[in-house]
Amino acid sequence: MLLGLILRQRRSSPEDDVKATQYFKESSALSRTGYAEYWAGMLFQQGEKGFIEPNKQKALHWLNVSCQEGFDTGCEEFDRISKR
Repeated sequence: MLLGLILRQRRSSPEDDVKATQYFKESSALSRTGYAEYWAGMLFQQGEKGFIEPNKQKALHWLNVSCQEGFDTGCEEFDRISKR
């Protein structure tokens, strides 16, 4: 999941987005479906000083992916954040 976050934050090329998505999917496959995407969304929502700038658009994207994969908490956070 960390590699996905690094690539997603860097956004140097469309290939980085594809690789980031692949890493999130692989991470989810090792745990619960939508779980890695949920945490990516939460990290983008809150940010991580010196590593990830808060970005509502990216947070909503990853929480939506989490929700689409059936992770209920991802759906709840997506709804909560999108109403702000």
